[in-house]
Amino acid sequence: MIWLAWRQDRLKLLGIGAVFLVLAGGYVAMGIGMRSTVPTTALRNCFSGTGSTECGGWPPLVYFARYDAGMLFSLLPAVAGMFLGAPLVAQELEHHTFRYAWTQGITRTNWLGVKLLVAVAFVLVYGIAFAAGYAWWFAPALKTEGWWATFDFGLVSFPAGCLFAFALGLAGGAVFRRTLPGMAVALAGFLLVLVTVKNFLRPHYLTPLLVEQTHSGELITGKSFFRDRAGILHGYEEGLSLAGIPPSPGLSLEAQQALREAGLTRLFQVQPSGRFWLFQLIEAGVYTVPAVAFVALAFWWVRRRLT
Repeated sequence: MIWLAWRQDRLKLLGIGAVFLVLAGGYVAMGIGMRSTVPTTALRNCFSGTGSTECGGWPPLVYFARYDAGMLFSLLPAVAGMFLGAPLVAQELEHHTFRYAWTQGITRTNWLGVKLLVAVAFVLVYGIAFAAGYAWWFAPALKTEGWWATFDFGLVSFPAGCLFAFALGLAGGAVFRRTLPGMAVALAGFLLVLVTVKNFLRPHYLTPLLVEQTHSGELITGKSFFRDRAGILHGYEEGLSLAGIPPSPGLSLEAQQALREAGLTRLFQVQPSGRFWLFQLIEAGVYTVPAVAFVALAFWWVRRRLT
């Protein structure tokens, strides 16, 4: 049955693998090129956006790979969900080929279980490979910018995100019995969850610390506060109002002086660098738990609702 599952899905598995591995190889190739042309002592500066004269022409490419392409590549898990998860069951249902498998002494559970086992193994390997390639490329900047800068493609959370998108597409395809609706569910659902997790959940997995001075490698979350002489905390806008400063996103030297005269100390919300791997595990759980639920839904639907 494993061989049959591979034969049926090998083109999709290899095609998606090519996407993940080529992109990972691009980061690795860029890392090799940078390491061979930029002195080790200056390599970390090439990731800051401005770079130095020793970085040559690498900074613009690094900026593109880190921010512009990075924003697009954060949707890579949806590719696994759309082109592997959604058709895994739906395509069999559309072509009615599942009936042949069930008449060969193979139960529905075994049929779906084996197909799922093969696909999940490949999805996780591809996710880990891409995350590893990105981490190796970014490694020279870790001392100055910290691990938080790699969080979107973390070695733990990114493969879990791939698993979630795959399971979402699987369930969507099974329920709707069509590949295209399953693909739409995988893309829209993953995008919604990604935005929610990144902007609303991730910064608050643990209560942020309030510090007067931030350090490299820390994750700054949310708005800052002001603390008065009595130790009472005030919101950013409220603190500016108490010092007689009009609302503004930044603080001029005059505004900072006015705040000191008013006895207000600015505090920042941060997640320290030591929490990075714990946050990776938490986010992996955020993705994995619903992924298991979607897989269970697919099994239930195949066993109980398909005739």
